[in-house]
Amino acid sequence: MIQEKRIMVIASYRDPGIIERTAANFRRLWIDLDRLCYRRSGENCIIEMTVSSDNSDNLAYSIYNLSKMVDVERVSILDSDDNILLTYSGGEVLGEGLH
Repeated sequence: MIQEKRIMVIASYRDPGIIERTAANFRRLWIDLDRLCYRRSGENCIIEMTVSSDNSDNLAYSIYNLSKMVDVERVSILDSDDNILLTYSGGEVLGEGLH
């Protein structure tokens, strides 16, 4: 059985294209998304997306590519209790357990 991975993406919201670009980043590497939920903070123009996907071989590449995308501030891998395991920004690992 393949374990589901949850990823949280924090990005600047300039237009709704950030949602499509995030989904396309996973689809480009043949990763099926089970769920993509988002909420936008109107004051800061920040969007927080939570993506659920199966843990495939290409998922690590997709997370790395996503962290280097324009407008993406950071990408975090979550555990089953929504605790942050690992955080990436600009293709670099920021650390473990950052909020």
